[in-house]
Amino acid sequence: MPPNRLTPERIDALRLAILRAGRSALDAQPDMQRSSERKGDGSPVTALDRAVETALREETLRLFPDALVLGEEAGLGEATDSTIETEDAERTDHSSEHSSAREPASPRVVIDPIDGTRAYIRGLDTWSVLYAIEVPGEGAYAFAYLPGRDHLYEGDGTRTRRGDREVRLKGAIELDASLVQHGSLGQFADADLLTWLPTLAKASYTQRGFSDFAGYAEVLEGRADLMVDPSIQVWDVKAPMLLIEGAGGHTRLATVGGSLNCFAGREPALSQCIAALGL
Repeated sequence: MPPNRLTPERIDALRLAILRAGRSALDAQPDMQRSSERKGDGSPVTALDRAVETALREETLRLFPDALVLGEEAGLGEATDSTIETEDAERTDHSSEHSSAREPASPRVVIDPIDGTRAYIRGLDTWSVLYAIEVPGEGAYAFAYLPGRDHLYEGDGTRTRRGDREVRLKGAIELDASLVQHGSLGQFADADLLTWLPTLAKASYTQRGFSDFAGYAEVLEGRADLMVDPSIQVWDVKAPMLLIEGAGGHTRLATVGGSLNCFAGREPALSQCIAALGL
């Protein structure tokens, strides 16, 4: 295969690797509550977080030997985490046109091996495996796999599907008629953004809390209209943003007090939400 081409064969290989890694994590889930650890920032990590990331990193480098790979657990190799985060924070809408710390043709990959580790170790089914790749001149592709539900979302930023079904956003487009999904209360507290909660309560129709990709999945399925995801890292949102946009939605990133925050959904509700929060 031509080097650094995002071919159907390579996408198929990545899909298989993500399914395999997610299912292995699902099989091990019952044992993880007893064996989780705490990272320096206080967040939990398990052996399966590391194993899934290693497996996906190795498969990526087999398919794209000069790829620049950022994973939540092992970092970004030759570059720094801020390389991607700074570029993302400067955007208003998601775009696959980014510069690279390596040669212009080098693929850029972002992996969250278990998005929702807290849910994972508590036996919930809301955790996922997130993977996004961007190849300059070729485009982008994203996967989000919820092994506990066996739901695999994928797409290239222009089209999103779950299995054989194309996904398109639907539902309310005005904020006062919208069901707003939001991240955990701890995310708001960590970023000193608790004042956002009563503002959202007054401005929207109703609110529910499904943090991590599970919240974006509710938007993709039409059960929710907006996702407000505060205090996130780039690996939390790279794949969800591509999937939301491929389903006909929009995404915004905003930095508040040093915290990166993501908003996703349909217009004009998305802009109305951001305006209500004073951003």
